Parts: sequence; structure tokens; C-alpha cells
Amino acid sequence: MKLITLIISILFFAGCKKPGQEIQSYLRLTIDGARVECDQHIQASSNAGLSIQKLDISGNWTTNSLESGSIEIELYNYDNTTGEKQFSWPGRITIWLHHKNVNGAVLSDTYEADGTGGSTAKINILEVNNRIIKGTFEFIALMYTGPGTVQTKTITNGEFYIKRI
Repeated sequence: MKLITLIISILFFAGCKKPGQEIQSYLRLTIDGARVECDQHIQASSNAGLSIQKLDISGNWTTNSLESGSIEIELYNYDNTTGEKQFSWPGRITIWLHHKNVNGAVLSDTYEADGTGGSTAKINILEVNNRIIKGTFEFIALMYTGPGTVQTKTITNGEFYIKRI
């Protein structure tokens, strides 16, 4: 009888999570081969105030004292299910890359991907419930710098696990 009680106790306590063992939210991506991880304002929210459902995933990172960035993934007509999702207007992925010039002023470059005009955008929701959302993404974002002139950023290995708000 003591053996059964011991086994049940071990199974019960081994399955319990200790405070602090909970997975923290993350949002990571590789931009043209350079890995970045968001370290501020990581969030995933659904905008129920719109007539169509919208999933909004965003976060900010600091590369060093001179560079930082932000990402926002706006997925409209999101049905709160898993699987690969398509972007539809006005949905898009936007990256802002901020850098300081020699005078200390912050300049920003804005790159967007919506699956049109040479950009690509793919997001795959792997897990979703009312507490978290987990998935992967990759895309090619464009920044128009003048008539007929485009700069691109290739985003690979994007991944997120975010507590929903």
C-alpha cells in the first residue's frame, strides 16, 4: 500500500509545474541572414471591434544602441483555426528598421509584404486557443525607394509563441 501511495505521489508531483516554468512569449525572425528576437511589446490580439476578424501579432527589438526594429503581422478574416493562412487586403506584414545617423537622428525604413507586387507572405498557425497562439512565418518584403526602384528584405525562420491579450 505504501508503494502505491508513493507511486501516485511521484506521478502527481512530477506533473505539476512550478512557478516560473511557464513558457514565455517569443517572436523571432531572420532578416537577410541576421537573427533577431523581439524583446519588447510582444503581443497577439484579435480586433473584435471590426466587422471582420483580425489577428494582429507584433513586437519590437533592439539590435544595438544604433539599430532597432519592429514587426507587425495583420491577418484579416482570421477564423481562429490552425493551418496555413492567406493574406487578404488590407492585411500585410510590415517591418520597420530604425537606425541613427551620424547626427543621432533616427531614420526608419519601412518594408511591406502582402503577397502582391513581388512580395510574398506565408504564415502557418500551429496552435491556437484563447490563451496562446503559436506559428511560423516567412516572407519577402519590399520598400519602394523611387519610381521603379525597390529594395527587398527576405525574412526566414520566423516563429512565435505568444500569450493572447
